[in-house]
Amino acid sequence: MRPLFTKDPVMKQTGNKVVMEALVKSDPQARVRWYHHSPDDENLMQDSERYRMKSQENKDGTQVFTLTITAPTLEDSGTYLVKAYNALGENSAKFNLNLGVPAGEGVIPEFLGPPSITDSPDRKAMTIECQVKADPKPTASWIFVEKTLSDATEKYKFPLARE
Repeated sequence: MRPLFTKDPVMKQTGNKVVMEALVKSDPQARVRWYHHSPDDENLMQDSERYRMKSQENKDGTQVFTLTITAPTLEDSGTYLVKAYNALGENSAKFNLNLGVPAGEGVIPEFLGPPSITDSPDRKAMTIECQVKADPKPTASWIFVEKTLSDATEKYKFPLARE
């Protein structure tokens, strides 16, 4: 059986640590990889003094995978992805860690409403637009089916407008 998340993944803060936890059922047993920002080798996380990755098997055969971040900083904010895999397939879950901005140092990015979607008159293109309030100007990325889209092609364009 390919890995399945048996419960919604959980994130909690305990003292000066943030713990992300995912419960997985699979046969054969799953292995996991943790990513910060996007699921590519450049963002693959490694076990270190600040980032601890552990796994534990429960009596019922499920596995608990945890990522613990000790003394998180603003740089630790962002999207985390846990990808569970075995010989029969893979599955993934996302966590969003928002640690905030110290008082007086800007505005945390905030969506001002849902995205708007419009088709071109010939229906050969569509525009997805969202409005975000932030200071300083944020960077943005679009993800489709777990792949970060690139504006280096003619197919996608990602202009950032300031109002």
